Amino acid sequence: MGFVVDVDGRKCVANPLLPGKCMVYTKQYYDDRFVLLPPGATEDFYGRCIRCGLCYFACHYMGYNAIKLAGLSRGLRELGAPIVDDMMKYPCTLCMECTKVCPTGALEEIPKEEVKMGIALIDPDLCWAWNSGDCKSCAKACPFGSEVFEFTYNEWGVHTKVNPEKCKGCGLCIPACPIGGSAIHVLPVDEYERRVKNYKNTDMSYEEYLKLILETERTDPFKATWRTAINTDYILNVRGLEEEKIETELGTSSTGMKPASNNKQ
Repeated sequence: MGFVVDVDGRKCVANPLLPGKCMVYTKQYYDDRFVLLPPGATEDFYGRCIRCGLCYFACHYMGYNAIKLAGLSRGLRELGAPIVDDMMKYPCTLCMECTKVCPTGALEEIPKEEVKMGIALIDPDLCWAWNSGDCKSCAKACPFGSEVFEFTYNEWGVHTKVNPEKCKGCGLCIPACPIGGSAIHVLPVDEYERRVKNYKNTDMSYEEYLKLILETERTDPFKATWRTAINTDYILNVRGLEEEKIETELGTSSTGMKPASNNKQ
């Protein structure tokens, strides 16, 4: 029936929307994470940073522990410089205290609205909202809520997308995701741009892939149902689902900005 295909000598579950291609999922966060710089990092960050550690201590004092100091494994260029490398446990809260103590301007004291640490990318084949209904956990965790996350509502669910221009890359959405290992990862800008051009080796851009899902849901209920069934089975039986994390309401202020989270790690 075409549910299994042979690609390069190995059998795999077929992507119902792309005949002849395997169903591919974003790896779990700890198998697909990137080192990012703290908020406010300037273009000449490594030339300015004197490895004083003040930003690290400020972050630790605040109880967030998002900033670490790079070890030898990062090479001599980065040794001792501040990095953010575990957003699953310690996302950046955008408190901006690290920028206030930097003595050289390597971390520039800018409004949090101007921060660009990276860009979040949601895997629609893993996202609960793209497969089984309503989930706004990532958007509710974001300090900017519906300014960053866009929603398409139909009978198949609340399809969630990140606006790359608005995303700050703080990573608060990563631990909020109910999917085991997270369906949303924050990528450096260059890696984000590389991935969205040929999303998961589908020969389609990320935007084209999302449009294909929406079009299939509109015109081919059988394919849409089979796609959802495959993904839901994978989510529930392979990756796992933390149901207590699922948020179905998104509270925003009159300005459209959700109040920043105050949960310290």
